[in-house]
Amino acid sequence: MGRKSTFATNVAHKQYKIIHHPILTGNITPHDWYKKFTNSRGRPDLSLISVLAEIVYWYRPKKVKDNQTGDITYVNKFLGDAWQTSYEHFEKKFGFNREKLRRIFVKLEQMGICTREFRNVKLRGQTYNNRLFIHLSPQFLSFCFSLTCPFPKILNFGKLLPDI
Repeated sequence: MGRKSTFATNVAHKQYKIIHHPILTGNITPHDWYKKFTNSRGRPDLSLISVLAEIVYWYRPKKVKDNQTGDITYVNKFLGDAWQTSYEHFEKKFGFNREKLRRIFVKLEQMGICTREFRNVKLRGQTYNNRLFIHLSPQFLSFCFSLTCPFPKILNFGKLLPDI
């Protein structure tokens, strides 16, 4: 009577093993974004969502465990105050051309989600001109890492912007 099915126990055991060994890495797109980030026709703006998920991935802290003490700390995946990247990174990863990417970033800036900054960087005596740095809005960042926080009212998420 109280005997459990061998099949059910094996399936549950396999699911437990899968769930407790995190294998999800990279970009994770919240389902709400498909409703919040739409084009003028009301369809999800998949290119914007893809680029935004990549930006949020780089701003998501990395978990580091100290092997001696067992303490867990969270550190940035990049050095400095903003993520340094390039249009080429997005071109290679998503297959978008430079003009499409520029329009995506303009739209994200108009929505108050992120800003672009171009800096000259000096590394090992070599100067690199116009390096792209992306700053993610602190309000949007706190939204991404909070389960209960609705979209901040100060951001222009509801504003219809031209299609990309």
